[in-house]
Amino acid sequence: MGVFTYVKKKASLKKQFILYAILSILVATFISIGLICFFIILSYDMKVMTSIEHYADRNKLQIVKHELGEEWEKRLEKANVHYWTIEKDKKTTFSTLHTEVPRQVVLGMESYSLPLIDEIHHHSYIYSYKPLINKGEFEGAVILRYEDYFLYHIGFLYNLTEKMGYELFFNSCVFFPIVLLAPIITIAILSYQFSKGITDPLKEIINASSRITNNELDFSIDTSYDNEMGLALKAFENMRSTLEDSLKTQWSMTEQRKDMILALTHDIKTPITIICGHLELLTGSFSDITEEQKEKSLKTLVTHADRVKRLIQELNEVWDLERPEFVLHKKEVRLTDFLIDIEDKFMYLCKQKEVIFSIIHSFEAECRASFDSFRVGEVIENIVSNAIKHTSTGDSIRLEVFFINRSLTFRVTDSGVGFAEQELAVIFTKYRKGNNSGIHKSSAGLGLYICKLIVEKHEGTIKAYNHGEGGAVIEFTIPV
Repeated sequence: MGVFTYVKKKASLKKQFILYAILSILVATFISIGLICFFIILSYDMKVMTSIEHYADRNKLQIVKHELGEEWEKRLEKANVHYWTIEKDKKTTFSTLHTEVPRQVVLGMESYSLPLIDEIHHHSYIYSYKPLINKGEFEGAVILRYEDYFLYHIGFLYNLTEKMGYELFFNSCVFFPIVLLAPIITIAILSYQFSKGITDPLKEIINASSRITNNELDFSIDTSYDNEMGLALKAFENMRSTLEDSLKTQWSMTEQRKDMILALTHDIKTPITIICGHLELLTGSFSDITEEQKEKSLKTLVTHADRVKRLIQELNEVWDLERPEFVLHKKEVRLTDFLIDIEDKFMYLCKQKEVIFSIIHSFEAECRASFDSFRVGEVIENIVSNAIKHTSTGDSIRLEVFFINRSLTFRVTDSGVGFAEQELAVIFTKYRKGNNSGIHKSSAGLGLYICKLIVEKHEGTIKAYNHGEGGAVIEFTIPV
């Protein structure tokens, strides 16, 4: 991860702003000082030579007449500059090199300069020719020779420096532009980096919003930012994830409801067919039907009408429990009274089938707990009813109730055939019937699924397993 990327993702926006502001000042200062120093070093020769040339321009007559003295000579010697003086007759009167003027230097009426390569030493020099003109007449000339330097070959810089003077050129074309432009460019670059810390997350959010609008939720948002933008991205990612889970749940529930309706349609078909058959028998023109047959048909109609009613009730109850806005009605329940009601409901049914039913608990008579007694009673009724249907004469059903920490556990154990192994994985799913479901045809197979929904609404857990000594066990625990 680069430095800018690290700052963008890890530092708060306030810290980023302060950091980039300080960095802009420091970088602009270093760049300005660096560029100015670099140009000063690069243009040192040009500065010296320009100064000498300007001095020579102003004092051509004195140079030709040798009136400047030692100061001029020392200045030239220090800069390693040599010169020739030319009289009116274009003859050389003096040369610091004691040589003739190179033939390439033309003694004309206009000032100029040109680079030449020394034929002996093969070294490049610049020759600057400065004629002394008086009333249009050639009165003499000064020719300067100095070391060739880089900036001389950048024509417009040399010409500009020659016309403006080095100091004016440096201040107006180098110093002030660098001082002004370096901060502007630095601030522009660092501002762009700072803005990316805001625009990149915003682009991520805008892109995610667009995809969500198009019902596309199978993607992830970059939440690696540890600042204010990161909080926004994480909130948006949580929203996307919640929406995705919600839509998946909604889709799953829709599919399950379709399956339930199809299953209910299949289950309801048989009783409706039987009802229609007996209605046709009772309302038809059959003269030989006896009163006994009529009474038997009416009982059959009532039985199968009750079955249809039960199927529809189960389906409505599932839909009611699956609604997110479903609310339990919890209240303080005296456990002994609650268990007496359960015992009263099942004692007669068990006696009819010659099944032993017992309730075991270890709490005091005044012990209380908070839960929805109607719904929990419904869970126990479903489980015990299921146990009765799957037990035979002489079997037993035991309901145990006890506290574990701050939770209340209900365990129903029977001595029947128990669960098949393949049943245990799907026992609490919708429209599941056991191997012995042919015994009870009045159910849509939703009883244990309803139990699971009610227990989960209490924030509890439910499980089913086989007893070690044989028989089935269904146990659920709810916090109270």
